[in-house]
Amino acid sequence: MIRLRKTDYLLISFPIILLLILFFIGQIPQPHGYNNFADKREFFNIPFFLNVISNLTFIIPGAYWFYYFNKYKKFTYEKFASKAEFSAYSFFFIFLVFTGIGSAYYHTHPNNQSLYFDRLPETLTLMALTYAIYLERVSYKLGDKLIVVVILATITCVAWWELSEAHNSSDLRPIIFIQAFPILVPIMLWFYPNKFNETSYLILSLILFVFARIGEVYDKEIFALTDHFISGHSLKHIFGGIAGAFIGFYLNKRELINRLG
Repeated sequence: MIRLRKTDYLLISFPIILLLILFFIGQIPQPHGYNNFADKREFFNIPFFLNVISNLTFIIPGAYWFYYFNKYKKFTYEKFASKAEFSAYSFFFIFLVFTGIGSAYYHTHPNNQSLYFDRLPETLTLMALTYAIYLERVSYKLGDKLIVVVILATITCVAWWELSEAHNSSDLRPIIFIQAFPILVPIMLWFYPNKFNETSYLILSLILFVFARIGEVYDKEIFALTDHFISGHSLKHIFGGIAGAFIGFYLNKRELINRLG
């Protein structure tokens, strides 16, 4: 018989409550002008140059750490709580690479059709990280069984939004639902036992992800504040890529201190 902790009920109830809230709120259309970014400058015949080239901050650390852990570290019980956790972090790094590629493609000609190739890998990256931390902090017993469900659920939600755009009935609720799950990460870090040291790298990466989101929301304001030097959206890419790099540093430096869970 599975014995649930009080905080387990919070994790279980979160998607149910969120679904109910989104259901009663009703359709949430994508804001008009979403694809109208502040920095439209073109260099070397590349439109939206900084929004495009800043995606290298996703591609480089994602490719490096994926190669490093799969080539040199492999799976060790000193670095990972389980093989499933190793797989989840591997997915995180490869999705980080595809985030950079998809986002670069989107920003060369930003519209709702190309946005799909930006949102899908970005959301997969966030969900892979959330699931990896679940396996690390809450329980690794679900193992690889749930990672396929997580990936399919993410693809379904993003595809649902894309179909709503294609049928001129824009609805962001599937995107909001699936992208809300990383909210659980601070809860898991705070309430569940730590199995590894060096968590300061992980916490720093989460702070950088928050800065990335702020940059996305205040794209035009930051562009004006910096006297048109850099936009908030370009900073989103830079902060997000550095956050991904710190996840790699965290995994590389940490050591197992507690296998309970």
